[in-house]
Amino acid sequence: MTTEMPLFALLNSESDYMLSGDGTIRITGFSIDSRGTLPGDLFFALPGRKTDGHHYIKEALDRGAAAVVHASPFREQLGTIPCVRVPRPRETLSRMSSRFFGYPSRRLFVIGVTGTNGKTTTSYLIFQLLRSLGCTAGLISGYYCGTNSRLSAGVNQLSTPESFELHRQLNSFAAAGCSHAVVELTSHALSEETARAQDLHLSGCVFTAMGRDHLDYHRDLESYYRCKLSMIRLSPAGQIVMDRDNPLLPMIDEHLRLTVLRSDITVLSADSSSVILEAAGRTLKIIHRLEAEFLRENLMLAAAAVWDFIPPTVKQLDLRDIPPVPGRGDRFSLGSDRHITVDYAHNPLGFSTVLSRPVQGRRIALFGAAGERDRGKRQEMAAAADRLCDMIILTDEDPFDEDPLAILRDLRSGITKKQPGKSLFIIPGRPAAFSFACSLLKPGDELFLLGKGHETALRSQGRELPWSDLEAAAALANPMNRV
Repeated sequence: MTTEMPLFALLNSESDYMLSGDGTIRITGFSIDSRGTLPGDLFFALPGRKTDGHHYIKEALDRGAAAVVHASPFREQLGTIPCVRVPRPRETLSRMSSRFFGYPSRRLFVIGVTGTNGKTTTSYLIFQLLRSLGCTAGLISGYYCGTNSRLSAGVNQLSTPESFELHRQLNSFAAAGCSHAVVELTSHALSEETARAQDLHLSGCVFTAMGRDHLDYHRDLESYYRCKLSMIRLSPAGQIVMDRDNPLLPMIDEHLRLTVLRSDITVLSADSSSVILEAAGRTLKIIHRLEAEFLRENLMLAAAAVWDFIPPTVKQLDLRDIPPVPGRGDRFSLGSDRHITVDYAHNPLGFSTVLSRPVQGRRIALFGAAGERDRGKRQEMAAAADRLCDMIILTDEDPFDEDPLAILRDLRSGITKKQPGKSLFIIPGRPAAFSFACSLLKPGDELFLLGKGHETALRSQGRELPWSDLEAAAALANPMNRV
């Protein structure tokens, strides 16, 4: 495993740069945050939407940075510290990261997974199917990261880590003897602005369900879709997998290698205990414990992604023993036919999908919306809940630095069918909202806690308040009643 490299060797990946200082200095790592810079790091002063890394060059050097990559002039006098000026530092970071770690994505069969909803679950299920087929695999996702022998939760702060961390993790998979890897790719990671995935080499692409999201970042829905489709450029000869209802399908070149679920692969049956798929005269049964229909959809996409790896003699795979991804359709029984479902749904498509679950009694939804994110989706999310639910409790999610009441007003504007005080309640504090929602439950009712999923804190004004929808639901349910 590469642990250090001379700066000039890293610069071999660049065609447009200006170096001042000693290019023979040895680089042992990368940093984009001065607070986490280590001795020997190459510090990238990245311009951002809220702050500018050029302001933190001195702090990075004080912490031991060996050299600096920058795009703009700066005032600090750095003496003999090597500096590299480039026009697009994020692209440089991506290229250098891949080079530094020995182009790890070319040493593995890497499957990229993107979409609006279902990325984390589908990535995890592909990983588990590969394991069941005897492949040694690695996984990088919004929740899990690791290999067959060691899978950790909550390692990455970003669903798709920064390019240097992405290539470092892939390199560790290759060093551990992995033959395959699954990587969740967000639209931010795929965008030209961040270039996080720019130098990733994919052997296959999977597209999950698509809808509206992140339009605070992308100009419009078409730009968002085009950004998602850019993943294909990372896999010019790889297999592309998606469902026949995916809105991206008409935008894909028909000459590419495409496998379409429900067209190329037929769904013979799908229920809460198994799915049966058929293609080219071959039938595969997968036994599982995924009760929610949308989770089964993710499983079928995952199976399509690994179809070519399944030996003809294998007719059945058993995934009943794998633990589910926390906060994705987690369902708890409170007795008397009362249930709580916890899900990460945080966009209109997610709301419509999760809230369509059949229930005996009333559907009660508790949700908010993240601050400083796509404001336009708030009204659409609330409208979906208004259409599908009997009662709604609006509360805080993660306001960040936005006015929490302004977020609630945006959500309220999408609700026209509910009567305040009877079927619509606004309770800003999530713990209090949860307690109130539980008091409403009657036999047959189901409470849907949306937006937080596996997360364990509420973030507002630079502070974090400990809170977990999962833990709150589990505390009311007997451990044996988790379904």
